[in-house]
Amino acid sequence: MRTRGRSRTAKATTSVNCNASSSMIYQDTICDAPVSQTMGRTSADVAKKVSKGKKRAAFNDLSNKNGGPRPRLGEKVHCPPASRTRSSARLAEASSSNPTGVGASSLSADGQTGLNAGSSKDKKKKNAKKGVAESAAPPPPPSAIVGPPAVPAPASVVAAPPTSSVIDLTVAEPPLPLRAASSSAMRAIDIDAEKSSEPVYASAYAVDIYAFRKEHELLYRPDGDYLKNYQEDITPNMRAILVDWLVEVAEEYNLKQETLFTSVNYIDRCLGLFQVTRHKLQLLGCACMLIAAKYEEIYAPTIEDFVYISDNTYTHDQVLRMESKVLGALKFKLTVCTPITFLSRFLRAAKAEDMAIVSGDTSEKLKRLAMYFSELGLQEYDMVHYRQSHVAAAAVALARRTLGINELWHQTLEHYTGCKLDDLAECERQLHACHRKACSDKLQAIKRKNSAPEFMRVSDIEPLSIHLLPRI
Repeated sequence: MRTRGRSRTAKATTSVNCNASSSMIYQDTICDAPVSQTMGRTSADVAKKVSKGKKRAAFNDLSNKNGGPRPRLGEKVHCPPASRTRSSARLAEASSSNPTGVGASSLSADGQTGLNAGSSKDKKKKNAKKGVAESAAPPPPPSAIVGPPAVPAPASVVAAPPTSSVIDLTVAEPPLPLRAASSSAMRAIDIDAEKSSEPVYASAYAVDIYAFRKEHELLYRPDGDYLKNYQEDITPNMRAILVDWLVEVAEEYNLKQETLFTSVNYIDRCLGLFQVTRHKLQLLGCACMLIAAKYEEIYAPTIEDFVYISDNTYTHDQVLRMESKVLGALKFKLTVCTPITFLSRFLRAAKAEDMAIVSGDTSEKLKRLAMYFSELGLQEYDMVHYRQSHVAAAAVALARRTLGINELWHQTLEHYTGCKLDDLAECERQLHACHRKACSDKLQAIKRKNSAPEFMRVSDIEPLSIHLLPRI
């Protein structure tokens, strides 16, 4: 019973002392300690602690009034909130007592500011004791604090421009000169305006996105003639056979066109980075398409699917090791630009000015034919070294030329592709050579795929005669 009564008394004393000493700067340690540590203490001990806390608080208040100890060299000076309030109040009183309204603080009878009046009197007393004669005229006030009274200038006098380096924010800056827009940009139709309400097209950022892609499309393509100068066992014909097989694999597993183009990009970049024998070329194709499918597809084929589709030529571990090797060589830079990246935007620009001509089946046939020419360019090794945006633009130009559209290259196409028709002449002739070669080539995967009704049988269209192509 005694222990319980004593503990209750200690708890009550602790709560009272904590509330009483909350205003002190140095609070008593008993307030921060748990109740279990104060249960065995008496009221006398608690009273001693409280008295010590009061002495500390009184000493701290006294030190604050007297200015406290001087700070050491490099030590920050602590300014309590109360002193800041007093100094701001004194500044407010000094500014309100200004009779003339000339400066921020009023002048005393000595000609000095009211804030520095006390210090000037002390200096005069010291100088009088030492026998130093005081100067008759007081020192001029600083121009930053007190200035001459503002005199309004007459209307006939024009004020001179200020010589100060401070920028006057109230003066309006002259407007920037307007850039003269080019004639092609003025006549081009805004293809993003009609899709502004659809978030899929990102119309507000489309111009910046495609400008960024055009700048970085050169970073993700192989440098130089890697099959001739670097690879010792791979020929362009072997590469064409591999691409033809990958087209069949993509058709078998219903993969996107982006997956096919991205996997061929990975293959070309890897062939320019490490040596590959002809027996491991198909293994490289399996690993690159596996990575591209993981990047582009929702349901990507598994490693077992590629082992099966390659007729068990390679094992599960071989495909897995090649996948790791490809990712290490590419440094995980898997976001690349392909002709598919630019083709959809260029086709929208192609339909912008000739809606009456390119409508219905003709518009869909133009899209399928341009896609067919881009796929034929995948098999040709000479097409690797062209910019991907140029390949897409040349495919659109050749498709419009093949379908016999009257206005072949208008201002909107020139504006959004960034190319004139003469700039695409060489690339267009290369695609036309691929079109003519596909009619008699042994590799028929792309031609057979595009002869289906869902592709509008665009592979059955006869190629143009050579004399209808532009001269280089």
